[in-house]
Amino acid sequence: MSYDFRAVEESVRQLWESDHTYDRARAQARATGRAAYFLDGPPYTSGHVHLGTAWNKSLKDVYLRYKRMSGWDVWDRAGYDMHGLPTERATEKALQIYGKAAIREYGVDKFVDKCKQMCIDNAHEMNVTFKFMGVWMDFDNAYMSVDREYIEGVWWFVKRAAEAGRLYEAEKTMTWDAVNATALAKHELEYHTVTDNAIYVRLPVKSEAGNEYLIVWTTTPWTVPYNLAVMAGPDIDYVRVDLVHAGARQRWVLADARVQSFLVGELGLTETNFSVVWRGKGRELAGLAYEHPLAGLCDAYAALQKASPKVHTVVLSAQFVDTETGTGLVHCAPGCGPEDYVVGQENGIAPFNTVDEAGVVNNLGPMTGLRAKVDDDKFIELLEKQGALVHRGDVTHEYPFGERSKEPVIFRTTKQWFLRVEDLKERLLAENAGINWVPLTAKNAFSSWLSSLRDNSISKQRFWGTPLPIWRNVDCPEDYVVVGTADELCALAGLPAGSLIDLHPPVVDKIAFTRVSPQDGRAHVYRRVPDVLDVWVDAGSASWNCLRASVDAARAVTAPPAETPAEFILEGRDQIRGWFNLLHLESMVALGKPCFRNVYMHGFVNDALGRKMSKTQGNYILPSEVWDKYGVDTLRYYSVCAANPGEDMSYNAADVEQAHRNLGIFWNIHKYLLSTAEAVADVAAPVPITACLADLGTEERYILSRLHGAVRDSTTLYEQFRLDRAPCAVCDFLMEVSHVYIQLVWEKKDSGTPADKRAVVSTLAACLLGALPMLATVCPFITEKMYQNIRAAPCFGTLCTADSVHLLPWPTCGVSLLDTSLEADVAAAKDAVAAILTARERADLPVKQPAREARIACPARLVPLLQRTVTLVTSRTNIKSVHFGAPPAEVTVEPNQKTLGKTFGRSRQRLAAHITEHADSIAAHIAATGAVPWSAILKLDDGKEVALTEEHLVVARRVPACWAEARAGEVTAYVDTTRTPELEIEGRVRELARKVWHS
Repeated sequence: MSYDFRAVEESVRQLWESDHTYDRARAQARATGRAAYFLDGPPYTSGHVHLGTAWNKSLKDVYLRYKRMSGWDVWDRAGYDMHGLPTERATEKALQIYGKAAIREYGVDKFVDKCKQMCIDNAHEMNVTFKFMGVWMDFDNAYMSVDREYIEGVWWFVKRAAEAGRLYEAEKTMTWDAVNATALAKHELEYHTVTDNAIYVRLPVKSEAGNEYLIVWTTTPWTVPYNLAVMAGPDIDYVRVDLVHAGARQRWVLADARVQSFLVGELGLTETNFSVVWRGKGRELAGLAYEHPLAGLCDAYAALQKASPKVHTVVLSAQFVDTETGTGLVHCAPGCGPEDYVVGQENGIAPFNTVDEAGVVNNLGPMTGLRAKVDDDKFIELLEKQGALVHRGDVTHEYPFGERSKEPVIFRTTKQWFLRVEDLKERLLAENAGINWVPLTAKNAFSSWLSSLRDNSISKQRFWGTPLPIWRNVDCPEDYVVVGTADELCALAGLPAGSLIDLHPPVVDKIAFTRVSPQDGRAHVYRRVPDVLDVWVDAGSASWNCLRASVDAARAVTAPPAETPAEFILEGRDQIRGWFNLLHLESMVALGKPCFRNVYMHGFVNDALGRKMSKTQGNYILPSEVWDKYGVDTLRYYSVCAANPGEDMSYNAADVEQAHRNLGIFWNIHKYLLSTAEAVADVAAPVPITACLADLGTEERYILSRLHGAVRDSTTLYEQFRLDRAPCAVCDFLMEVSHVYIQLVWEKKDSGTPADKRAVVSTLAACLLGALPMLATVCPFITEKMYQNIRAAPCFGTLCTADSVHLLPWPTCGVSLLDTSLEADVAAAKDAVAAILTARERADLPVKQPAREARIACPARLVPLLQRTVTLVTSRTNIKSVHFGAPPAEVTVEPNQKTLGKTFGRSRQRLAAHITEHADSIAAHIAATGAVPWSAILKLDDGKEVALTEEHLVVARRVPACWAEARAGEVTAYVDTTRTPELEIEGRVRELARKVWHS
């Protein structure tokens, strides 16, 4: 009966299905009347479960199983995120079309239907995979963002925000994804370190001399055609410098602090090549007018100057100008950057940007048709032809990329809908202070994110999403209605209540209604604003949408109230700016409360070298590759314990193999229990531990103490949400059962008294039946099979109190069985055993051959511990007698020059001389005790005391040839390898007896 994971897992799946075990576990927990709200972060319906998702769901399932066993009716409804660009792109690919125009030509209604069907099909496929993994969540009733009820929950939030004065429309300069033709909110950006063009441009000052120039610097050459001002710091020192450039004498204006770095460092001039002819503050430059270097190529600039007198002048900004980079004069294009936009608004300069949604320049002379960012080299070439380019270089910096497209963003001036949240910063931070984050660094990262919070844009110019629930007066853009439910829309449009089943754009965009406008008291037609909501708004509303009406009415009745924060959420590190952020924001806006109380954050999955997994690099691993070879339990066991909270998992095949071997060891323990019970059935049957306390030996008392210590530790770790470490307590314990307890009681089980045998089999049963529920959270299949095998054995019937291991209660720590003193004794004994066995191995002396004597050298504090467990040591190592103290040995001592120098530096020589001078006495001490531990306190010439320890010594020890020496921990063991006829006979007799017993 070896561990065949395929047979085990398939038989257990069939058992759970036939016995409705999951439903029974939920019903059993529900009967307690104690409700706990777990909120599932919805994975995107890509259709494929990658390693990161498998890790995520395994961690969640571990927590849910613990809560159920602990008597909590835990809300476990699964969820799926379904709207957004990934599905649009996948649908376009399936239809072999691309872009908005192609979608409109195909038919938006048909396209949206295809998106919806793809998401539902993918969700079904993912449900199958998660169930295959043994994840016990309510997948059959999963909340899905495409459902009418969910969309209504999102609409409800938007209306609440509007009623609270937190919804507004505004024109702003925003990051824009030209690939997907839509605006991007801050949380949709990923920053990467890139090397970009960095150019210095001269702008001719309008003056009589005609040779003066403002020198500006930019890393976005495509924005220079949209330059409308130059920013100067009012209190920064500036200079006018005379020099010769391109064969002509010129006067340049720049910050004094940038003269050396730019003129000398970048241009290679010497101080004899230029002279400073003026110094002054930035405020003295305010209003200085200049010509746009491309003015001769485009007549748009003249119209802009007429619209605002400050266009193409120097304006002041203390906030956005410094002298760390560039020239201290900042190119300002209000239509191409959020900071520039702010400065433009302060100075009455309207944004100017003719880039369309695909990132292409329109109506701008010879620049028309060029692509923003992509064609930077062509913009630079144009500036060079106009004589405006002073210098071209490179800069390595952080630049934002689109989260979905993975391409560099551009900037556009666009009208979008926003959530006003910046004024909530302090409240959001205060509420976050009361949230328990695992790890704590995640809390700090989230606080840092909240500290730089901006008003969120929530609208997108796409097709597949929750429609923005705003119907606008076609005659007055400022007059609009925010709709909160489908029935509210029906009432406005005169439709029967309940008649709207699908609320996606193709359906609701056909609905217009007439109402009396509060603006003028007359009837007007209202049509929907043709945007969809940011998909993150969908996800952020999950806290109440997860609890909305469900197919399973019984579960809905027991749902915690929507106002109750989720007890626990768990997601990856990228959700700091994503799901965690929107949950927190939306809950505070809609409910005035935080959304969650406890958070566990994991990292990403990399390969064994710490590199991101990628198909192109050939290091991408599918979960199925792991469970096809090792089984689902192995993947769950490995992944749950593979990384600390917040840290990345570096997938390592060797560690997965080790996890699988460990499961084999656990399986063998249950086989050993069954075979032991069968072997001793005629004289001893397993009983509850409380019925055989008087028969327990040191070995039993030790392993039972370890069991209850594992229960205590595992429970504590779960309550602290250390899901990565909680399973380790039980796994370490089971290893102790296999490697220590079973080895210690081997002979007692075979040749002990009936009371001894009963103690062994009862202890093994108590250990395994106590450990299985704890291991079941991580490895649900193998634990179920082991439990069913034990339950099927007649002698264990009364000890197996449930039909399934997953219907057992979480074990409680029996304080009376804890014995930390005994555990310390056995820990010392284990070191002694390890040292003796290693010494035997070095001497090629098998354990089956008895040895006459072992000597143990150790610190004095360990001697009483080993004296109390000497019987364990001798029985495990087949040593006839143990004595303390090393055998006579020749010991020599020398100073360790390397460690002395590292620790004491210049005092090394003096301390080395002291060791050499006292080498004989130090060696005598070590020879007498048999142990290296040694220390001495010396006073230096300056009166400072220093401590010398064993690390500052080089110790050589030579014992007589008959002694084999080895060390483990703080214990050094010496085994007498002398062979005698009596010892040889005893060894043969013992081996013969063992063979007869097992024959």
